[in-house]
Amino acid sequence: MTGEDRLAALRQAFIEGLARALDRLPRDGTVYAIAVDPGDLYDRAFLYANTLEVLPDASAAMDHLALKWSIADWQYQGFAADALDAFNDRLAAMTGDPAAPGPAALDAHCLRMQAFYVEALSSPVVQDILSTRFATDRPLLGLLWTDQSDEDMVAFVEKLNPPDRAARFAEDLRRLRQLQQDELSALDP
Repeated sequence: MTGEDRLAALRQAFIEGLARALDRLPRDGTVYAIAVDPGDLYDRAFLYANTLEVLPDASAAMDHLALKWSIADWQYQGFAADALDAFNDRLAAMTGDPAAPGPAALDAHCLRMQAFYVEALSSPVVQDILSTRFATDRPLLGLLWTDQSDEDMVAFVEKLNPPDRAARFAEDLRRLRQLQQDELSALDP
């Protein structure tokens, strides 16, 4: 099996696992965001999703936006992990310990995996899955990882979503950061 064949099989395993996982989410229009977390070493994939159900508890604009976009607060964290077992097993077999060769090799691996996820998530198959499962209110799709900058987060959202949805996300994130800055400024004597 060639490298390209292994990559195609890996992509297929990811898409099939994603489809199984998405079947477990509510289809009532409350899911507004789905994210793939590639793990700290890009050696496993985890799925996150958030729904509008968690938002009414937010009492202020900042709380509302923080609940909406802070992945640590999302309602579904690492959901349907078993749906991605085949993908994660293939990924582990292909990459081994990505940190073993050193920081430069790990950085290169992370960049390759970012490109992999963007290609897989923006594929017509995944876009069709999202359109079919979430016909009326298609969730925003993202790729999120630890210590990700806002610029990186917005860049991946722009690659994976229609322009109007990506622009709304970027504006929400900008407003959240401004509200956080205002709150910090108010604390300074």
